[in-house]
Amino acid sequence: MTKDTGSAVFFILLAAGGLWMALSFNTMSAVFPILVLSLLLLFSIIYFFISIMKGRESTETASAIFSKEAVITGLCLLGYVLFIWVIGFLAASLLFLGGMTWYLQGGFVSGKKRVRNAAGSSIIVTVVFFFLFRYVFLVQLPTGIFTS
Repeated sequence: MTKDTGSAVFFILLAAGGLWMALSFNTMSAVFPILVLSLLLLFSIIYFFISIMKGRESTETASAIFSKEAVITGLCLLGYVLFIWVIGFLAASLLFLGGMTWYLQGGFVSGKKRVRNAAGSSIIVTVVFFFLFRYVFLVQLPTGIFTS
């Protein structure tokens, strides 16, 4: 079994378990989790079959799971989770998305374009998610300890 096939099986089991649990929710609460988990299940099944086809064609080369980028992304994500409660969703998301976008495009884009891409994408994604959760899903996002 290749790494891709194993990942697909993991996500299929995760989605199936989540769907099983979501069936016990009331109708209003279950709509969004069932939609997301159904999509996860669908794409995981597709991923499973693609990984089987790909596995027949070529042999898999070893890849580093704990690459420099993966470790830095994991540490930044942990920092984001901690900072979101201290400085709030908006500020923490802007810093995290901007910083990660700037860092991860390092080998591909440089100069002012790199900063412009990082700033623009972090502002757009943060504002879209803020309005989506605040006004569509009616979820109060963390404001931080400095605001009431």
